[in-house]
Amino acid sequence: MRDFVFELLKAQDKRLGRMEVLNLEVPTRDDVLALMEEYESDKARIEELEQEAEELQAELDDLILRDVYDLDDDDVAVVEEFLEVW
Repeated sequence: MRDFVFELLKAQDKRLGRMEVLNLEVPTRDDVLALMEEYESDKARIEELEQEAEELQAELDDLILRDVYDLDDDDVAVVEEFLEVW
């Protein structure tokens, strides 16, 4: 925690006096655990959204290849194989 506060103040180009440092509030264990739970929840949600975005991109790619370029299954397979190598 001390290192975090130091880096935060350094990034903001601020200095604290001795009394200010001694009077800093230290988060409780429960506060830290709650923050970590929130972080893990946010991280899981981000991973879900990334997966959803990948699925939507694949669906969009397929739609473009088939409807815009009017490719059949064999043509799509050739394009996808090329893109995997590329």
